[in-house]
Amino acid sequence: MKRLLVTLVSAIVSVVVASIVQAAPTESTGDTGSSDLTREPRTAWAAALEGKNSVTPKFGSYALSAQRQDLKMYGDEGCILFCIFGTGFAVHSFPAVHSFPIEMQSSSAVAGLEYERRTPWGYSLGAEFLHMEPRYTASLTDPHTGAFTTRADGQMRINQLFVMIKKYFAMSEGFQIFGAAGGGYTQAGLSGAVDERAGGASLQLATGLQYRMDRISLKAEYHYVHAPKIPLRSNDSAPRTGQIFGDLDLSGRGLFIGASVHF
Repeated sequence: MKRLLVTLVSAIVSVVVASIVQAAPTESTGDTGSSDLTREPRTAWAAALEGKNSVTPKFGSYALSAQRQDLKMYGDEGCILFCIFGTGFAVHSFPAVHSFPIEMQSSSAVAGLEYERRTPWGYSLGAEFLHMEPRYTASLTDPHTGAFTTRADGQMRINQLFVMIKKYFAMSEGFQIFGAAGGGYTQAGLSGAVDERAGGASLQLATGLQYRMDRISLKAEYHYVHAPKIPLRSNDSAPRTGQIFGDLDLSGRGLFIGASVHF
């Protein structure tokens, strides 16, 4: 993941520097008949063609920040004050709690779809949906004794929906860099070794490079999602033996490439 990030940043820097060097000799041509876009390349995004809307499908790689996470499982009830002959009667009893780890794969494929609406103030407002399916391995324990039993695989389906605000900065004709921030909701469904659901609020930051070609743009993006302590939810109101609970850290980083259609 770090290698991909270094490659993306290096590519962005190289393209921006090359674009600035290439555009520098043409900034003062003395041609008063040139278009606004030619005379003022830094207004490229604001002066872009009539379409104010865009849709961007994107694909990439996403890695969760916490690759090892600890969940908990309710075990048999244990006596707190006293028991008669160790069974049958307890003044106060509560379910025992056993911990077990799950290990996430290093990275997974991610797909997304983004809608933007450009404003007259140089910003764009929009919404973004991301979907990924990382796999995991759980070290399961016996709910009665808490002893390790076996390792089992599973899959996690993560959906994220964000409302975003984005600012573009034109570097030369056709090239812009951008920064974005937003908030939304992250939902995860676990299957296989663990069969539970989790959901909660999350934040996202993004940056990248765009190259505009008439009604089409090509993009390279880096995203960071902050979504710690997403609680597992259960339909049972009372704890039961074998029930899994705890918090997931669904924060992560992703690299994307995409193509926008402006209309």
